[in-house]
Amino acid sequence: FYLKNTNLESPPFPTLYPQKLWEGNSQQELRAPIGLTGARERIEFWLGENDEKITVSSGLLAGKPGAGKSYTLHSIILSLAMQYSPTELELYLLDYKEGVEFQIYVDPNRSKTQNPTSELDETCALPHAKVISLGSDREFGLSVFQYIQEKIETRGQLFKDVGVSELKDYRQKTGKQIPRVLVVIDEFQYMFQDNDAITRDLNQLYEDITRRGRSFGIHLLLASQSLNINNINNRIYGFIPLRMAMQMDQTTANIVLAEGNTDAVELLDRSGRIIYNTEFGRKRQNQLGQIADVSLEARRNAMNRIHTQTQETNYQRPEPIVIFQGNRPSKITQNNQLLQLSRLDNWLPSSQLNKQIIKTSDWIAPEVPSALWIGEAMRIGHHTHAILRRRARSNMLLIGQSESSIFGMISGALLSLVHIHPQAEFHIIDLSQTDDNETLSELTHTFQTAFQTLYPIKLGKRFPDSTQNIKRAEKILEELYEILQTRKQIRDADPDTVDFGPSIFFIAAIGALSRAQYLRPIAGPRNADEMSPNAKQLQELITLGPELGIHTLLWLDNATTFQQLCANNVPRTLLSQFDCRAVLTLSAEDSRFFLGETIAQTLPTLRGYFYDASLSSGFEKFKPYAIPTPTEITQTAEKLQQRPR
Repeated sequence: FYLKNTNLESPPFPTLYPQKLWEGNSQQELRAPIGLTGARERIEFWLGENDEKITVSSGLLAGKPGAGKSYTLHSIILSLAMQYSPTELELYLLDYKEGVEFQIYVDPNRSKTQNPTSELDETCALPHAKVISLGSDREFGLSVFQYIQEKIETRGQLFKDVGVSELKDYRQKTGKQIPRVLVVIDEFQYMFQDNDAITRDLNQLYEDITRRGRSFGIHLLLASQSLNINNINNRIYGFIPLRMAMQMDQTTANIVLAEGNTDAVELLDRSGRIIYNTEFGRKRQNQLGQIADVSLEARRNAMNRIHTQTQETNYQRPEPIVIFQGNRPSKITQNNQLLQLSRLDNWLPSSQLNKQIIKTSDWIAPEVPSALWIGEAMRIGHHTHAILRRRARSNMLLIGQSESSIFGMISGALLSLVHIHPQAEFHIIDLSQTDDNETLSELTHTFQTAFQTLYPIKLGKRFPDSTQNIKRAEKILEELYEILQTRKQIRDADPDTVDFGPSIFFIAAIGALSRAQYLRPIAGPRNADEMSPNAKQLQELITLGPELGIHTLLWLDNATTFQQLCANNVPRTLLSQFDCRAVLTLSAEDSRFFLGETIAQTLPTLRGYFYDASLSSGFEKFKPYAIPTPTEITQTAEKLQQRPR
């Protein structure tokens, strides 16, 4: 087999810098140096069509732990980002390991001594990156592939309209600068770990993108320590001509390199050594190289050089970067729709609000609809929201024991509503256990204080505090029940009326009934338990309120508490009054009770499922929002105070 000079040393990464950044043209190919082959000749990573008319659509990189796979990925990403401008190259970076390998492309100057829970600074994020996923979920990865497939379809129609079938021909004929796309997935095997519908969809998408992507300038680079993947369709490998082998065992070599060529891995005697092969691992195309030394310092220096180039050329992203952090709660400030709402100078009419920003199909202005965002969906660029309308069953149920996640969702709902409604009322019962969580303990009171000049807000807790305008929790319920009776009288007097006043949002954050003695069952005739008077009031609010403009967001910790609340009434009758439900990790029995399936049993930390019974879209997996800081809440209120009412 053919191997070049094996006397190799790792070159410093700066020796591979181009003379001038961003001068590459990706019309025909992507090409960038990543190391040396021999003493001086560079080994180049390339995808597309070379001068000999050889095409390479996608690549596969494999190597055991410590072989230098991460350095190779960094060399490829950074070298390409220095050769090509963001108008020539788009990057989608997904990490399925610990979630830190691609973090430098978000926050290159982050210190090792920095608090790992502190927020990433996106100021110097890699401008080529459209999506960076740190600690990816399988569902999020699937959504990225669905997005890429949509891009193929869109480009296919563009090319068809001008009578061409290749990216280079389209650019040459039209003069339009559409970039090549590279999707990099580290430890991609985790996407196939379960034999389920996600894996079946992934297999179809992988095959389609690797098969058709080349013509449309869309490429994949798959990296893994192990290619012994049970649920993958091995036919996918037949569409990946570029094979990059680092130190590995023979089993993996049998997948990466072609028959009769696997012994070549014996030459990979140290970290950073690589066999680069553009012909499906066949022997005659082996090229032995040494990957550049892309240390952390070298990566930071390269990123800072790219950032300088961004400033010098005044490059502006056409749209915000999507950053998915699998191991952290999502931030409501990353919700682009809510950001659009926050930038409005005036209140939009409901129909325009939906047309311009919310864009949901079932939005009927006379029903006074509301959008409540509660977390980040496992879909690229999407955040999970409930729609509440003045129709029966339009309430929301939150179930779970993680109070930080529950109140992250509640805070998301509250901040959504104040951006949508110039007039509304908030009646809040907060029975959270706040002794060890200062952010949680201040949340509802901070909301009340910040927005009290804009909206009527009533807050109740277990213990009243007149100095802070906090009532007994049951008093909030009783006062709201009186409002319900008044609105019932309005409807009884005129059954055709739809004017009941501003929408009222009742946040009943209860958790366990041990915190709300007034809702616990009482002894009825023959010692049979029945609902307490307050529980009956709550039930009536839930049942009759939505059509009268009163919507309930109820938090309980589990199905047992829900059933206790109902006492001798049928729990499923009350459950049916909640079209919208969001649940955290539950037992199989509780998951089946609330969702009809056991899927919530396997939810990890910081994950939930959302279900809307009024839609046929099924369950949406999401990450609940983090609780906003008091400063964030106050700043939101100050900004909305400037909007004329």
